[in-house]
Amino acid sequence: MQSAATALEGFTRSKPAAPGLARRLLALAGDEPAASAEPNLRAFQLLVLLHLAVERASSAIALAARGGSAGHTLLAAGIALVCVASLLAWRKPATARTATFAALAAQLVFVSAAFPHNANHDLLVVLALGLVALLDLRRPEEREVLLQSLRWMTLIILFATGLQKLLHGTYFFGEYLAVRIAHSDSFAALFQYALPEAEFLRLRSLGANPGVAGAALFLGSASGALPEAGTGPYRVHS
Repeated sequence: MQSAATALEGFTRSKPAAPGLARRLLALAGDEPAASAEPNLRAFQLLVLLHLAVERASSAIALAARGGSAGHTLLAAGIALVCVASLLAWRKPATARTATFAALAAQLVFVSAAFPHNANHDLLVVLALGLVALLDLRRPEEREVLLQSLRWMTLIILFATGLQKLLHGTYFFGEYLAVRIAHSDSFAALFQYALPEAEFLRLRSLGANPGVAGAALFLGSASGALPEAGTGPYRVHS
């Protein structure tokens, strides 16, 4: 019996470990203590701050390029600078929480100024930054609360939005994406590379900027007018 136990122990020790990346991904999806480790959640904090800084900077560039309101351009540029400063401060753990509060305050200013024309993800960023700012990442129990909160946010939001699109039938022929490609330059800028040129130009012809393609879309308007009744079809065929 002892030799069998020794052999079994040797076999388990000799089993190859999962690749590092796969192990980390599985830890984030499961309940392993490593998932709520401080470096993981600080990396999440950094990604949110980086996303916010890049988004606000690109908004300022787009507004300036199309002759938008000087006030809105300055607002977007100012918030981008606040977020960049937060990123720099994030490098020091002692100031990371202060940096997150600064970015949260900047995002709240933007949401207030843009209301009621906010994108859904603007409010999602407020929730994520609020959780990261309020909970102390140095305390294991608070890290666990943060991780569970972020998981539930992801689950609820993905389920709710997915169910809404499913109930309205906008998944099956790409209607949701087709409308957004036609009437939103930011969606068109990305999906122009995924669709055949003829189909992309047909969809763009239904929106506010017919025929626009290429790099010019990245400096275009955030969104055009909503589709008129009877226009279409808003379907992606290939």
